[in-house]
Parts: sequence; C-alpha cells; structure tokens
Amino acid sequence: MENVFNLTDGIEYLRFSGKKVLLYGMGNGAEKAHALLNSQGIEVSGVFASDGFVRGHSFMGYPVLSMSAAEEIYGDFIAVLSFGLEGRKADILQTVAARHHLYVPYMAVCGEGVTDKKLISEHRADIEKVYSLLADERSKRLYKNAISYCITGELSYLTHARGDDIPPEGYFNSLGAYIDVGAYNGDTAEEYYRAVPDIKSIICFEPDKRSYKKMLERNIPCLTAYNAAAGRKDGETLFSGGGGRNSSTGRGNTVIPVKSIDSMAENTAVSCIKIDAEGDEREVLAGASGTIWKNRPSLNVSLYHRAGDLWELPLLLHRIDGKYKLYIRKKEYVPMWDISVFCMP
Repeated sequence: MENVFNLTDGIEYLRFSGKKVLLYGMGNGAEKAHALLNSQGIEVSGVFASDGFVRGHSFMGYPVLSMSAAEEIYGDFIAVLSFGLEGRKADILQTVAARHHLYVPYMAVCGEGVTDKKLISEHRADIEKVYSLLADERSKRLYKNAISYCITGELSYLTHARGDDIPPEGYFNSLGAYIDVGAYNGDTAEEYYRAVPDIKSIICFEPDKRSYKKMLERNIPCLTAYNAAAGRKDGETLFSGGGGRNSSTGRGNTVIPVKSIDSMAENTAVSCIKIDAEGDEREVLAGASGTIWKNRPSLNVSLYHRAGDLWELPLLLHRIDGKYKLYIRKKEYVPMWDISVFCMP
C-alpha cells in the first residue's frame, strides 16, 4: 500500500491544472459535486451532458451544453462526473475520459463528507490494518484500487475484472436462515434462493413500501418479509422513502417500525446476513451482535454509504469476531457504489 498513499490528490489536480472545470450531468449528484468543488475553492465554469439529455435548458444557472459545444467554448477542460452508472452502461464514460480529464469524486451517499486523500491520510493506519486482514489476493487488489480511486478520482481504478462481484466460497448455503437487510425489491433475496433452492427460510427487511410490494411479487416460497427497518432495538423511526439510495431513516414524514435482528431471530438458526442499510449499517450490526456471536453466520456488509466506511466497518466487524476471514467484493459501478466486505467464519 506504500505507493498508494503517494498518489496525486485528484482535488489538488483540479485546483492547480489551469483548466476549466465542468460538471458532467445534472440532478442531486451535480448539486453535491458543485458544493464539494465550491468548498475546495474550485470554480465551476459550466455544465454539459450526453447528447440525449441536452434540450436547450439550464441547470443551477448554467446552460446545459453538449460535449462538442463545451469543447468549442472551453477547449480542453476537466469533467467532474455527477451521476452513477451500473455495469456496461458505464462504458459511455470512456468516450469522455479519452478526450478530457475525468474526475470521479467519491462523495458520501448518506450524510456529508467525501472520501479523499486528506481523509485517507488521516486514517492511514486503519487502512493498512484492513489491508493486512484481507484473506485473498482479489480482496487486496480491490481494496488497493478502492483507496487509489478515492485519492485520485481516476476512472481506471474502477475497472471490473471477471469474478470481482462473486461472493467467497461458502457464502451461499442452506444451513440456516438468510437475513437480508435493505432487501429493496427482493433481487438479492431471489439470487440467494436461486443459488440454494433447498434453503428453508429467507427473512427480509425493507422499509420502502413500494420496494416491499415488488419484493412480495417474486417467486420466493420461503420468504418472510417485513416492511420495516432493522436497527439497534425494536421501536419506530421516521423514514424518507425514495427507493434505493434515495431512502433514509431518521428523517421524513413516514413512521415505520424498527426491528433488531437479535429480537427477530432469537429462536432462529441463522447462516448468513446481508446488510445494505443506506448508512445505518452500524445500527443494524449493534442489533445483531447476539445473533452473530451465537451463530457465527457469513456476513455481507456494504462499505459505500458514509465517508470512512471503507475502513471503519471492516475494523468494527473484526472487533466483533476476530476469527472471521475478510474478503472485499465489488460490483461494476461508477462511482464506487456496491462495494462490500464479506466475513466468512
């Protein structure tokens, strides 16, 4: 990891390159990117979008340009990505990156903050500790690339290799219940069921009512679903529903139930827990500690919602049970969403 910490700070490059900086994309992500750049003293000169999204309108007071129009006005500029793309859809970014420096900031999905070189330098010892705990070479490569991407904002560090998203051997099993926190529309629950069709129980938590209803439409015969959030203890909380990454607990106008995994699974054998809780991973783990100690299930915990998740959550899991083997896996996504730590007993 030594060379990683010496990589060029992407923000510093933007500040001193002498090139104009343009936002690539619109919407909430662009607003967050604009605020980030302003906080770093970097002026945004304009906004451009892919041709199909240019309709002669404006965003945040900037006329939305096509890339060719932006090139006519600004020449060689820096593009700051302001939206996310999954899978092969991200190939479109290579066209931009081939013609301009493309900076991809790693802003927190939930709350404030950005995982950049400054934050990483402050937590170097923690990052090195996580790296030393990783159980295979794929995990070490993915983690090293993740930290390198956070420092530089370079798209190249997010290159996807075959197998990078495949869970470690033994993750899919039918020895006990599979618990899915943040089950969304049931896609990961169905994936688990297809992998082990003899499993007797799949238990899902999904606070968003629309996603919950879609989950119930799937053909998962062993499903028990809760239209609720998982948390530290049983109770209620406010919820702001927006589907997927736009949802959050603790704010909003809807009151939803909260259940802890420990109270729900007190008399249940549990073999696997997946937690993708939109920033509430720590609360969910606090309410699952008894289940984890009792059952030692496989764990799959998302690492991309809050600044610092990349090292704080693996170290938290190591403190919960130091005998777990830790693996990093990542789906094909730009920015670096859907990166997880898998804990195998």
